[in-house]
Amino acid sequence: MKEKAFQSIIEAFTKGRKHEHYDHAKKYAEKLKELTISDGEAAKALLSKLTTRETEEELNQRKNLTKLISGSIINKIEVPFAKADRTEGISLSFEVDKAIKDSYPELTDSFDGRKSISDYLFETVRRYRRIDPNAFLVIEISQFDSNKEKPKSLPIIFKSSEVVDFQFNNEVLEFVVTTRGNRFMAYFKGGSFLLEPTEAKGSALQEEYSYSTYAGSLKDGITLSLNSKDFFIKEFDNGSKGELIQAERIGYVPDERTDGNTCVTHWHPALSRIERTIIANSESDLTHALHVFAQKLIMTEPCKGYHNGDTHMNCSGGFTQGTEQVCKNCGGSGQQPMHKSSQDVIYVKMGKDSQDTPDIDKIVKYIRPDLETAKYLEEFLDKQSQECLRDVFAGNSFSTPSAEQTATFVQVNYESIYDAVTPYCKKTSQLFEFCAELRASIEMDKSIKVDHQYPKDLEIETMAELVSQYKNSEGAPSEVRRRIRERIIRRSLNNQPMASQRALVKMMHEPFADKTESEKASIIASNLVPTEKKVLYANYDDIMNYLIEQSSSFVLMTFAKRQELIDAEVKRIMSNLNQSIPLE
Repeated sequence: MKEKAFQSIIEAFTKGRKHEHYDHAKKYAEKLKELTISDGEAAKALLSKLTTRETEEELNQRKNLTKLISGSIINKIEVPFAKADRTEGISLSFEVDKAIKDSYPELTDSFDGRKSISDYLFETVRRYRRIDPNAFLVIEISQFDSNKEKPKSLPIIFKSSEVVDFQFNNEVLEFVVTTRGNRFMAYFKGGSFLLEPTEAKGSALQEEYSYSTYAGSLKDGITLSLNSKDFFIKEFDNGSKGELIQAERIGYVPDERTDGNTCVTHWHPALSRIERTIIANSESDLTHALHVFAQKLIMTEPCKGYHNGDTHMNCSGGFTQGTEQVCKNCGGSGQQPMHKSSQDVIYVKMGKDSQDTPDIDKIVKYIRPDLETAKYLEEFLDKQSQECLRDVFAGNSFSTPSAEQTATFVQVNYESIYDAVTPYCKKTSQLFEFCAELRASIEMDKSIKVDHQYPKDLEIETMAELVSQYKNSEGAPSEVRRRIRERIIRRSLNNQPMASQRALVKMMHEPFADKTESEKASIIASNLVPTEKKVLYANYDDIMNYLIEQSSSFVLMTFAKRQELIDAEVKRIMSNLNQSIPLE
């Protein structure tokens, strides 16, 4: 692949070579950015494309009044992905010289000089994952003095517009060519090529040229020429002995329109529907701004003119009588001005009798608009927003469960969210391993195998949702109720590992833990349960707290050993009670 990378980078500079889907990937990223940012300029760009039958004046008015909600919809879609990115319980290990380490801060911390790899992926890369899935993350080698310094890795993201060529083989990247400014880079397994234009005259390349012809000179760099373009090209080694490539594509969802050669964003299933909301969004904004307000009708008198010093100037049809100047009192309306704000007062002269006094109710009247259109547009937008979430996460994942719906139902809803989020997490793990392994090769000259895995249960529900699930779990299988309790314990004691471990151990031995309160009362009142179990239930907290206090290693014992100690304590209590427990 080094041969192809060599030819590709030269042709990218001398012939403007680009991969066949370059324009598609670039335009796709531009669309995603417009929808995600959804500010005034983005709205104008999108509306110009979608609105074709309006005059320029009407279109400009539409652009100025429209505030798109597409960015808000996308942010809601992003929430489960962001939660999964920050989930607890991620497994991380490093295989170094045939030994396994569970931490390696030299690799994971200060990745870009400030952020850890995890923070860099979450704060920087995640933004590109949603607006430019065909961007590439590259781990570059910073310039250094080999006599005084060690090389440093430097993460760089090349947007799809900067990725001019690439090649995959069975989903494995073989090479990628990028450009920024007047500089071109080609990355392949084991190293990279740097190409820059130069004013120096280079040796002419023949139409049939190959890497092997210039391999001996590329280590120090060589000046060449093709199509009347002179350039300097140099080869760099990344220290991986031909094993690692310094680039990784950010996206992971294959684009069917390019037969999987490019990627779409993880929220692509909602893209068409989000675009569908744009015009409805604009119509709603226009309706509210121009039509959804009460029209005020006021009965007025003809303008009475104004005073210019001691002289009264009469008004004639909006003009100062005898002149072509607009009347200063009415501003050209010809009507006596009325109040302009809620602080003004309309004074009505009282007549000599009721017949001569004007009907105040007829002086000012408000005509209220028909709100059905505005209501329809709001409901349509709200429904489409919900449908966008369902498009990405499938089914009714975001529907609010009724009081009758069990925890089993809620669990099924979250399973569909996990189905969408799990591939996203796998890609995050892949990116993490890529960054750490490249950094080890570049900075430490070591081959370190990194294993980064998310837990099977991503636990993206909020604490309130977990508690609600447990409350509504009556009738659900005992295993479901037990799992919900475990998650509540882990979440509530998230930063207290010892307390969390003690609470989980206590739950493991608790009698009737999977039963509801009414079921527990029925069981205790029956004769179908051994007396020992009833004694354990009645004294459970005291027994467990005593055993944990007696031995700090209690929670680390096997289940069977702990149960043996618990049974012995139950027998001691029964002995103190003369082995007789009144049940009624």
